Amino acid sequence: MTLQEALDRAYYIFREDYSDEERLWNLTEFYRWSEQPPSEKQLNYIKSVLKERYDQLIKDRKLSKGDCSQIINMLKIKDTTPKQLARLRKKRREELDREQEDKKRRSLMKIRYELSKKREIYKKYYALILPDDLVITDSWETASRLIEANETEGVRIRYKGFTNLDGAIDFLRS
Repeated sequence: MTLQEALDRAYYIFREDYSDEERLWNLTEFYRWSEQPPSEKQLNYIKSVLKERYDQLIKDRKLSKGDCSQIINMLKIKDTTPKQLARLRKKRREELDREQEDKKRRSLMKIRYELSKKREIYKKYYALILPDDLVITDSWETASRLIEANETEGVRIRYKGFTNLDGAIDFLRS
């Protein structure tokens, strides 16, 4: 595989699977996002941590959303001990292991199709990852019913809309 093919493949994966997080991987979107005014939540967090030093921070400068994001990251890391960092790394490794196990389990599961019989020129498909089931449907009513029936306290259902079946299947297997 050439470097260009690898970059094209990575871009395709980002566009298909992570389009909702485009501001993190698309530099144009990132710069646009980072130059926006900060959110109230960001400012309130910084105020709560810095207290009286907050006024000194904003005295001579206008903060952007990107500036606040960097300040928050530094404030969170500053008081983190090596033991806490090791605990965070261990927790992240466990999360990645669980994700890999889930991916392997999903690759072995059979996909259930709940599709209508009517032919449409433009059709949208919804792929749902339920706790013990993988479903593709072309009806948002069916998708929302399944989501509502399976979402419980602490359990979030992953779902996404697609314009073709191949994209929906890839989502369920990834």
